[in-house]
Amino acid sequence: MSNQWRSPTRLLATLVTVTGVVVAGAGGAAAHPEQRRTDAVNAQHAAKARPVSIHVARRVPVGAKVKITGTVRQPAPHVKVKLQLRSSGAWHTVRTKKLSASSTYRFKQKLSTTGDRRYRVVVPRHGATHKIRSKARTVSVTAPGHDVSYPQCGGAFPAGSFGIVGVDGGRPFDVNPCLAQEIAWAGSPAYYSNTANPGPKKSTHRPKGQTSPKVCEKSSPNSKACSYDYGWNAAKDSYARAATAASSAGAAPVWTATWWLDVETGNSWQSVDRSATSKHYALDTAVLKGMRRYLKARGVHTVGVYTTTHQWQEITGGASLHKAPVWYAGVGGPSSAAAHCSSAYSFTGGPVQLTQFVSGGFDADNAC
Repeated sequence: MSNQWRSPTRLLATLVTVTGVVVAGAGGAAAHPEQRRTDAVNAQHAAKARPVSIHVARRVPVGAKVKITGTVRQPAPHVKVKLQLRSSGAWHTVRTKKLSASSTYRFKQKLSTTGDRRYRVVVPRHGATHKIRSKARTVSVTAPGHDVSYPQCGGAFPAGSFGIVGVDGGRPFDVNPCLAQEIAWAGSPAYYSNTANPGPKKSTHRPKGQTSPKVCEKSSPNSKACSYDYGWNAAKDSYARAATAASSAGAAPVWTATWWLDVETGNSWQSVDRSATSKHYALDTAVLKGMRRYLKARGVHTVGVYTTTHQWQEITGGASLHKAPVWYAGVGGPSSAAAHCSSAYSFTGGPVQLTQFVSGGFDADNAC
């Protein structure tokens, strides 16, 4: 800084005092450090903020209709906006519509072939600005996988990008008679096990007197410990049959695969068959905890849950099961499958990893 003397008149002309903070005028002293930091943060936010926002799913199954939504932050009601697709090295307008009264937009696009799509939204004219546009967003359109089990025995298997194989015959301790063939079809499948908690009066598999991993007292066969052991034993049975079948089919060891617990009200549960009380929720959840723990003890990294929010609430009362990953059951078509990938549909608090829909007469699965 120069040491040249300045008159009081010049000095006062270049300094302004605002609420006790001295800030520089033209040619004056530097601003207060707090003010400089605030100005820098505001400048960064202004640089990052796009005048047009855009929201769209990152991954959807082929055949889905996707919603592309957003807002023009500087109000421009009823101004036309363009949805553009990147193709052959250039941007092409595919849809045009007017903004709403609140300067929002909504486009729908049906994606009928696999591959990546890159979209952006453009406002051709906005006040004195010639053109403003959103960031570009990429949507990956993928072929679904499929899940099969004992109902598909003796029939043709669907073609898909991945396979999930049901190990049991619809209930715990039941057999899927074509398990090895279905594993061979899938190549490197994920697996799912049927679950239930029929209680000591309905099941011949109740672990009365079992001492590990929990102590199931013979005098109290409907305790949480007995329910836990029942689940442990059911998972052990499923795992052993899957391991044998995978070995005969030349597939990878089953502990390297993702496993899903199929939790449905169609099977017997005490919370459904008897009463929806905290006691019965706890007993039914204990079964699932025992199954999950057995699979984890065998080295399985991911154990998730297949069901719907309604069924999960009916059976467990809304347990988290350690925020298990979610495979959302039976959501309708591909568009609904894409929409259900949202965290809003997680009934455990864990990530929604798969959504199931019907395609070509088979259960299809969308990887979120």
